[in-house]
Amino acid sequence: MKRKIVSTTLLLLIAGIAQLLAYTTPQAGKVYRIHNVNSEKVIGEDCIARQLASVDAAGNDDFKQLWLLKESGSGYQIQNAYSGQYLHHCGQQSTQVYPTGAEEAVMYITKVSGTQYAIGQTNGAYLHLDGSNNIVKGRTRPTFFLF
Repeated sequence: MKRKIVSTTLLLLIAGIAQLLAYTTPQAGKVYRIHNVNSEKVIGEDCIARQLASVDAAGNDDFKQLWLLKESGSGYQIQNAYSGQYLHHCGQQSTQVYPTGAEEAVMYITKVSGTQYAIGQTNGAYLHLDGSNNIVKGRTRPTFFLF
């Protein structure tokens, strides 16, 4: 009896880990919530200002916090599930908040370690949180979880 309980528990644990890994490996055609590793914030869209916002995580019915990955070459187009707008490249200034818009832009998701990823542009610019929790262009590789 004990052996059966232990083996069942082990199978459930392995299934849970497999499910976690399935949700954290970026795949085109799947919808994700993007969590910042250093805070409990997630990336949402300010649909009025048409820019990214760092917000508290909400339930699965807050579609402004959900992002669809579309494969594009060796990168992804990242589309908001609520507005249909795409994450755009950030301009030259590092203080500019990342914009969203109707045109697709290719973003790159690179594994940092484990289930942590950096999201950025081709020129070495990455999504970065400034001191005011704005998502701006940065040169360091901040990490995010994809769920």
